[in-house]
Amino acid sequence: MLIVGARAPETTLSSALSQIDYLTKHVATCPEKEISDILAIVSLDPFLLEGFSLEFSHERYVRHHIYSGRNYSFLAIAWLPKQASPIHSHKTWCALSVYAGHLTETLYCHDEIGVDLISEKHLFRGQVSHSPYNKPVAHSLRNNGTKPAISLHVYGASFDRLGTDVNYIWSEE
Repeated sequence: MLIVGARAPETTLSSALSQIDYLTKHVATCPEKEISDILAIVSLDPFLLEGFSLEFSHERYVRHHIYSGRNYSFLAIAWLPKQASPIHSHKTWCALSVYAGHLTETLYCHDEIGVDLISEKHLFRGQVSHSPYNKPVAHSLRNNGTKPAISLHVYGASFDRLGTDVNYIWSEE
């Protein structure tokens, strides 16, 4: 039986994507702060990624494409213990939150001598970080825990542009 006018209940993910779609279309400045606020809320939903197969790899962290809007990509990244990203900055804005486990984010700056560590913060479920584009600071993420971790990331670029077209790699360490 088909019921006309009935809608499927909106999920936390579909609601978040609608809000992110709106922000990326209608906000004149980089919306990374507002998007990190959305991620802080949705990362607390234990069913958010239900139906997605999030595989882990012993080789390196794994990016999982969840959704692409007109001006952004939404990813889940799966981290095994001791896996880390290279030190990098972004050519676009970004926002992230921890969905499961915990990650350590280390911030760096670059001077005439080399790369200097500025600060380190530990991010647990629901905690966020964000950065505007072309910020003179880089970061790396690392799973220093003993259990796998999953983080949610929204980048101000389409999925096919992620990687070297979006990141400035400062160091592979």
